[in-house]
Amino acid sequence: MTCLKNLNKMKKIVTTFILLTAVMLQSCEKDNVQSMELSNNSEQRHTRYKTYTLDGCEYIVVGLGQNRWGSHKGDCKNPIHYAK
Repeated sequence: MTCLKNLNKMKKIVTTFILLTAVMLQSCEKDNVQSMELSNNSEQRHTRYKTYTLDGCEYIVVGLGQNRWGSHKGDCKNPIHYAK
Protein backbone atom coordinates (compact mmCIF):
# COMPACT_ATOMS: atom_id res chain seq x y z
CA MET A 1 0.00 0.00 0.00
CA THR A 2 2.84 2.42 0.78
CA CYS A 3 4.39 1.69 -2.59
CA LEU A 4 1.12 2.64 -4.31
CA LYS A 5 0.97 5.94 -2.36
CA ASN A 6 4.56 6.71 -3.34
CA LEU A 7 3.77 5.94 -6.98
CA ASN A 8 0.75 8.27 -6.95
CA LYS A 9 2.83 10.99 -5.29
CA MET A 10 5.56 10.58 -7.91
CA LYS A 11 2.96 10.81 -10.73
CA LYS A 12 1.68 14.10 -9.28
CA ILE A 13 5.21 15.50 -9.07
CA VAL A 14 6.04 14.50 -12.64
CA THR A 15 2.72 15.87 -13.94
CA THR A 16 3.29 19.17 -12.12
CA PHE A 17 6.83 19.40 -13.49
CA ILE A 18 5.63 18.79 -17.05
CA LEU A 19 2.88 21.41 -16.74
CA LEU A 20 5.25 24.01 -15.30
CA THR A 21 7.79 23.33 -18.04
CA ALA A 22 5.11 23.70 -20.71
CA VAL A 23 3.96 27.03 -19.23
CA MET A 24 7.54 28.34 -19.07
CA LEU A 25 8.26 27.33 -22.66
CA GLN A 26 5.04 28.92 -23.87
CA SER A 27 5.98 32.23 -22.23
CA CYS A 28 9.28 32.30 -24.16
CA GLU A 29 7.62 33.16 -27.46
CA LYS A 30 8.87 36.27 -29.23
CA ASP A 31 7.01 39.49 -28.53
CA ASN A 32 5.40 41.29 -31.43
CA VAL A 33 8.00 44.07 -31.72
CA GLN A 34 7.43 46.73 -34.33
CA SER A 35 10.35 48.33 -36.12
CA MET A 36 10.22 52.09 -36.56
CA GLU A 37 12.22 53.87 -39.25
CA LEU A 38 12.61 57.54 -40.04
CA SER A 39 11.62 58.51 -43.54
CA ASN A 40 14.36 60.21 -45.55
CA ASN A 41 11.67 61.70 -47.82
CA SER A 42 10.07 63.84 -45.11
CA GLU A 43 10.52 67.60 -45.48
CA GLN A 44 11.09 67.88 -41.71
CA ARG A 45 13.32 64.84 -41.26
CA HIS A 46 16.12 67.02 -39.90
CA THR A 47 13.91 68.17 -36.98
CA ARG A 48 12.83 64.69 -35.91
CA TYR A 49 16.16 63.42 -34.56
CA LYS A 50 19.54 64.55 -33.34
CA THR A 51 22.92 62.90 -33.64
CA TYR A 52 25.84 63.20 -31.27
CA THR A 53 29.31 61.70 -30.92
CA LEU A 54 30.57 60.01 -27.78
CA ASP A 55 34.02 58.42 -27.57
CA GLY A 56 34.30 58.51 -31.36
CA CYS A 57 30.99 56.71 -32.00
CA GLU A 58 27.90 58.32 -33.47
CA TYR A 59 24.49 57.98 -31.80
CA ILE A 60 20.98 59.05 -32.78
CA VAL A 61 18.27 60.30 -30.40
CA VAL A 62 14.61 60.49 -31.42
CA GLY A 63 11.60 61.95 -29.62
CA LEU A 64 11.10 64.16 -26.60
CA GLY A 65 10.69 63.60 -22.86
CA GLN A 66 9.63 60.13 -21.77
CA ASN A 67 9.02 59.12 -25.39
CA ARG A 68 12.70 59.64 -26.22
CA TRP A 69 14.89 56.77 -27.36
CA GLY A 70 18.34 56.41 -28.84
CA SER A 71 20.65 53.99 -30.56
CA HIS A 72 24.09 53.59 -32.07
CA LYS A 73 24.01 54.76 -35.69
CA GLY A 74 24.32 52.04 -38.28
CA ASP A 75 26.57 54.22 -40.43
CA CYS A 76 28.91 55.29 -37.61
CA LYS A 77 32.20 56.53 -39.06
CA ASN A 78 34.38 55.31 -36.17
CA PRO A 79 37.17 53.12 -37.65
CA ILE A 80 36.85 50.55 -34.84
CA HIS A 81 33.74 49.21 -36.63
CA TYR A 82 35.63 48.34 -39.80
CA ALA A 83 37.24 44.92 -40.16
CA LYS A 84 41.01 44.95 -40.51
